[in-house]
Amino acid sequence: EMAAGYEEQMTALNRFAATYNTTATSIVADIKEITNGQIAMVDIAKSSSKALALDVPLDKYKELAKYADAVGDSLGMSTTQALEMLTDAAEKGAERQMKQIVGVIDLDAKYGKLTERMTEHEKIGKRVDIMLEKLAGKYTDLGKGVDSTADKMERLTVSVKDLQLTLGQLTIRAGFLG
Repeated sequence: EMAAGYEEQMTALNRFAATYNTTATSIVADIKEITNGQIAMVDIAKSSSKALALDVPLDKYKELAKYADAVGDSLGMSTTQALEMLTDAAEKGAERQMKQIVGVIDLDAKYGKLTERMTEHEKIGKRVDIMLEKLAGKYTDLGKGVDSTADKMERLTVSVKDLQLTLGQLTIRAGFLG
């Protein structure tokens, strides 16, 4: 079931990736590396597809991913949950999530009347820019170079989930479901 869902997510992600002249496989590999292997491939595919569907630019999504571990550590959640929260906050400007992560982001205060003329896509881009600026100030040095026991356990859990995915993919390709 996980493998079938992953294949669907990768198909959707490939459509979005094409607009950036890349592939779903490349995006998943990049996010895996950026997050130090602390997010399972199936979760990366889901989160990346959602982010791009919500008009979060790929380069900015990758920047947000850099902060997922530190945000997760400080809020008591997994790196996966933190990346999902960052993505939702970027897209929706969800006030509660924004306050937890970086404080209040007020586009009107920063851009004034220009905000009224911005498209939703432009607002998302500006919101992410402000988020990244605040994240850099708040989280850049937090946990840098630290590989905690919790991080190692998270990677172990993710490795098991990735193995389950691989076994599911092999089962599908071998035609055992048939």
